Amino acid sequence: MTNRIKIEQLRLYINGLILLYFCMLIGVYYFKVEVQIIRILGELLTIPALLGLIGIPIWALIDNLRGKNKNASIYVMTLLITLSIFTVLFVANSYLK
Repeated sequence: MTNRIKIEQLRLYINGLILLYFCMLIGVYYFKVEVQIIRILGELLTIPALLGLIGIPIWALIDNLRGKNKNASIYVMTLLITLSIFTVLFVANSYLK
């Protein structure tokens, strides 16, 4: 049981890191920071971050349908963070063009 909760917490932490990554990337583009290494890292890590953004909630949803989720609040927080990331990306996409 403790192992399942650790897996759920790991999903939540990874989702939080993806949120921080996209907020940092949007801030870099908004404030027009011209540091080349940040732009290169942004281009390299965007596709894996998007795959994680899509894959983690699907993984959590499958675990929930199987009945393997031990802590519903972590599951809800994971989905809430995912929805907030999608909202931030949608708003940033409309403003940064």
